[in-house]
Amino acid sequence: MQVRRDIVFISAFHTPFIQDDLDLLEKHYTVRKRIGRGIPAVLKIVPSMFLADAVFCWFASVYAFVGVFSGPCSASDRSSSSAVWMSPRIRN
Repeated sequence: MQVRRDIVFISAFHTPFIQDDLDLLEKHYTVRKRIGRGIPAVLKIVPSMFLADAVFCWFASVYAFVGVFSGPCSASDRSSSSAVWMSPRIRN
């Protein structure tokens, strides 16, 4: 039995092309959508990171920074110039 991975999806706004990515991810993963701006968005992102296996950020923004650096994450491939950030529990 395969375990569904949890992803936190972070974006400051919602557009059709972002929805396309959400639709694709939701077919394979449990997705927690954190779409919004301001302090309320940050307050939703931080606790979500502790429950996530991976984070998907649309655009490099302050919200992406909060998401990537607030959770228990580490680079899964330190030799790569573009490291993917995931929970240590799924690296093996």
